[in-house]
Amino acid sequence: MNTIILNRRLTILSISLLVVAAILVTLFAMVRATSASVEAMAVYDDPVEFEAAAAGLGDRQEVNFDELDASPLTDTIEGRDPFTGTYYQDLGITFTSTYTDLYLAPGGLPWNESNSLSVFRFPYDPCCGSDNEDSLLIVLDPPVLAVGFTLVDVSTRTVTETIQFLDADGLVITETAVPSDFVPMRAFIGLISPDQPIAAVNVVDDPEDGDDIDYDTFIFIQEIVPLTVTIDIKPGSSINPVNPRSNGVIPLAILSDETFDAQTVDPLSVSFGPGGAPEAHGKGHREDVDEDGDQDLMLHFETQASGIQCGDTSASLTGMTFDGQAISGMDSLITVGCNSNKPVEIIEPHNASVQAPGQSVQLYGYAYDTEDGELDGAGFAWTSDLDGYLGQGNPIMASLSKGQHVLTLSTVDADGNELTGSTSLFVGYGTYLPITRR
Repeated sequence: MNTIILNRRLTILSISLLVVAAILVTLFAMVRATSASVEAMAVYDDPVEFEAAAAGLGDRQEVNFDELDASPLTDTIEGRDPFTGTYYQDLGITFTSTYTDLYLAPGGLPWNESNSLSVFRFPYDPCCGSDNEDSLLIVLDPPVLAVGFTLVDVSTRTVTETIQFLDADGLVITETAVPSDFVPMRAFIGLISPDQPIAAVNVVDDPEDGDDIDYDTFIFIQEIVPLTVTIDIKPGSSINPVNPRSNGVIPLAILSDETFDAQTVDPLSVSFGPGGAPEAHGKGHREDVDEDGDQDLMLHFETQASGIQCGDTSASLTGMTFDGQAISGMDSLITVGCNSNKPVEIIEPHNASVQAPGQSVQLYGYAYDTEDGELDGAGFAWTSDLDGYLGQGNPIMASLSKGQHVLTLSTVDADGNELTGSTSLFVGYGTYLPITRR
């Protein structure tokens, strides 16, 4: 009796511990999710920290105006042509101000160490006094994952400007005040927002603040758009059968064409399938897979590492070229070997399909043994109950007589055991009933 009571108490204690552990795991996951959401978007006032956090996020672009002629070296807009805000449009950034023109302030002035963008007038322009309008709209097209820029001023500020970061729908992602201290004469503001890309930055000025700011060194991180390449899963096969239970490898070729050389792809950068499998051998080899006269890149991936599951109909590959261009490609496939009761499957033609007479039929099958793995198609023998022996190999083309056929694929495993599978095919025309009007 004591033993039974003790066992019950131990059982209750074990269940309690499991419940507590489950609660702790849930709480930990919630904390991690909260942390991840905080880290996904962050405002920075330190350019070094901003650059470090944005490193590797995407394609970095920088606009600093230094390559433009901002002469003469004077502290006034007099005698200058306005700056064209679409000058850097090809890089994905434009500048506009609702109220007035934009000008380039030359680097080398006491308050301006490098060329900067000025709205209406320079800070403390001798010609006209203080500039009371610094509103600026920065449009980023395409939207970016991060943007940061330097602000230029000649003194400690009265904080009245607001910086709004907007998404493609014009919604405010976040907003912040212009920094209050410019030391020395410069400040920085930046936002990293990979989950809600930034389409515009709107600096809203208070026209009564009496302060002046210029803008310099815009850094923005664009999402890397991969180059679409052609891949061929299981070259030589038209249907690309993959057995998700296999412990072998899946051959895959990245194909070259007139505009892309597959040999430029870094084999160590590629990943394949939902599981992101790396190249199984850490290298690729050249081969003219599609026999078009150029060299393709042949790769191999472990089936289990690929993450392909029964029922999947396609798989993708991603990677980088040696010079940093992202690539991606996708190919169709068919999963086989998912039914352990069917070691032999006839994939083409489909069961109960119809074929017009006079046309060759492709016969394609798959055989898998739990001990030997995928069996070599060279040993596949094909027969028809109407036409007899059709040929050997995989795939083969066969010409069949009219009528209902039962097609059989036969092979043997390493122990000499025969494995067979069958499918039906009707060669002829479908029967159509005439429609008559009464």
